[in-house]
Amino acid sequence: MRSFNKGLLCIAAACGCSTAALADDILIAGAANADWINEVRTTLIATGLLGGHTLSVADLRTSTPSLSGYDAVLSFTDGSPIDPNAWGNALADFVDAGGGVVQSTFSWNVGPGGRWFSGGYSPFTTAGQAQGTPLTLGTVHNPSHPVMAGVTNFNGGQSSYHNTGTVASGADLIADWSNARPLVAEMPGFAAAIIGLNFYPPSNLSRADFWESSTDGGVMMANALNYVLGAAGSFRLRITGPCPGTLTITWSNATPNRPMGIVFARNQGAFVVPGGPCAGTALGLGTQNLRLVNTISTGSGSGSVNGLAGTSACGGYLQLVVVDASPCTTSNVAQIP
Repeated sequence: MRSFNKGLLCIAAACGCSTAALADDILIAGAANADWINEVRTTLIATGLLGGHTLSVADLRTSTPSLSGYDAVLSFTDGSPIDPNAWGNALADFVDAGGGVVQSTFSWNVGPGGRWFSGGYSPFTTAGQAQGTPLTLGTVHNPSHPVMAGVTNFNGGQSSYHNTGTVASGADLIADWSNARPLVAEMPGFAAAIIGLNFYPPSNLSRADFWESSTDGGVMMANALNYVLGAAGSFRLRITGPCPGTLTITWSNATPNRPMGIVFARNQGAFVVPGGPCAGTALGLGTQNLRLVNTISTGSGSGSVNGLAGTSACGGYLQLVVVDASPCTTSNVAQIP
């Protein structure tokens, strides 16, 4: 690795870039009691965090809805969707076209099939479900992630329904339950953002043993939807492959034909670049063994590169930085497997 010193990415002049406005149509799609699906909609509206957004509902038990015209989807299940493979393929196609997805319990044991899992879109692995032990918010591994903004108190209720899987390969863990099972994760590297929320969205306003509506479950869901809306089409990073071994670093939606740095650190944090053309750029990395690994071109704005990772890199974090503005553009932070 090249050592980090005297600022970061002192390699090119900056230029401006533009972003396009996004529409605000959100679909809440559940294979569940219709009243419960509507309660999720009511809870989201009550947070006050989705002002200006249009929220619609669909029952996956009766039909597979068209996602044309939507910009984000919250998907969860209780019973099976009428056509699990069709729903999984629809979600994968939606993400490929730039639509953001929030996936929630029980999607990992009764949920979408098709390309959603076979294509690696899901932030969690398939698994069984657990309930009956009251749980609360546990360790927040990435407190600066927008999904966790204002989330300080979450109580899963008497049943605390969740799935028992692990974080999927390539996904980033954001927060845990109090029993150390994953609660929130993100799957980066696709054309739009994907967030996994490992709790059942209806609250105790629907049934007494569901999550406590006086806590921040609604805020988490609203934050997640706002995040996937805002991140759709944004600069994304994904890491796949074994560590130690050959990793594949994939990026999408970068500014084309610009110099880009691959930056490594052992920890996450809030390091601010002190000098060079990226001076003032805030990273999501800490200072532990912070290094500029390599500089490459963004090419068309989407691409991949392979690199050999030794044992000392495993479990560390990467972020991509494009020299295209001041501050420069940064990708999400992704953990090396």
